[in-house]
Formats: sequence, structure tokens, C-alpha cells
Amino acid sequence: MSPNSLKDNELLDGLRNESAESFRVIYDRYWTKLYQVAYRKTGTKEVAEELVQEIFLNLWLKRKTIVITSSLEAYLFTAVKYAIINHFQSQLVRTKYQSAADHSIAAANYTEESVITSELNTALKNALALLSAKTCEVFEKSRFQNLSNKEIAHELQLTDKAVEFHITKTLKHLKIFLKDFVVPLLCIAVYC
Repeated sequence: MSPNSLKDNELLDGLRNESAESFRVIYDRYWTKLYQVAYRKTGTKEVAEELVQEIFLNLWLKRKTIVITSSLEAYLFTAVKYAIINHFQSQLVRTKYQSAADHSIAAANYTEESVITSELNTALKNALALLSAKTCEVFEKSRFQNLSNKEIAHELQLTDKAVEFHITKTLKHLKIFLKDFVVPLLCIAVYC
């Protein structure tokens, strides 16, 4: 009698007796059907193949202890159904973990940026406090109020050259006073 003509329960008996030929017949009989179900549900060839291979691997590994109370076909289709469910659950967990990790990294970056920004603001205020009131006022109007040199000169009754002098003086002072913030600011600029 040809192994291909054996019924599923006879093939299972052969499988329990470690018949590689019985396993091959089961594999050939059901692989394509199981693959089609897995592919239809996952939409990915590689995932479907992997799930079906895993089912047959487990069938072979558990060949001596496996108890199939219904038909072999029902057992295999139930196995593929649960393999698909497990695949999607693990994908969901992986996605949630990745999302949480991304959120955690973003929160850490935001916290670091906030600390650096806060420290920079404090250092800037301290640096400006060391300048004369007039120099500080010119710089604030230029950089914080976005006034042009002509507008500042008109408002404070200074010459354009005097405004340029105060701004240049402030920038040189800040360059020295804020030198420790160059690297952190570059890091923020690069990673934002």
C-alpha cells in the first residue's frame, strides 16, 4: 500500500512510530492548504511560510506524545489559526514596546533640551547683567525685540555706529561667557 493512499489516522500512527515517510506524506498533503490560510491572514509570504514550518516542526518534535482527538486536518488548521493569532499578538507587543521606547527617548531628549535651555537662559541673563545698562538695552532691542539698528538708534537717540558698537561688544562678551554651551546647543540642533 502506498503511503500517499493512507488515511490521516494511519499516518499519525506511522508518525508516532517515527516514520519519516508518514511525516513527509502529512507535510505534502497539508503544507499548501495551511500556507494559503496563513498567507491570506498575514498577507506576507515569509511570515506564512515561517508559521507553517513551525507547525510541522512542532508536529515532528512532539510526534511521540501528540494527542489528536479530532482529525489531523482539524488539528493542523487549529494550529495554524493559533500560530497566526500568536504572530499578531507578538507584533502588537513589539509595536507597543517600540512606541514606548520611542516615547521614552523623546521624553528624555525633551527633558535634556529643557535643562540645557533653562541653563542657557540663566547664563545669558547673568552675562547680560555684567554689561552696562545702555549696552544691554541695545542688545535686547536688537535680538529680543527684532528692531533694526536704525530703529534702535532713533529710539535711543544714538548713532548707527554706536548701536553697532554696543551689539558687537555684547556678542564678543557672550561668545566668551557662553562658550560652554556651544557643544550642547550643537547637539540639540543636530538631533531636532
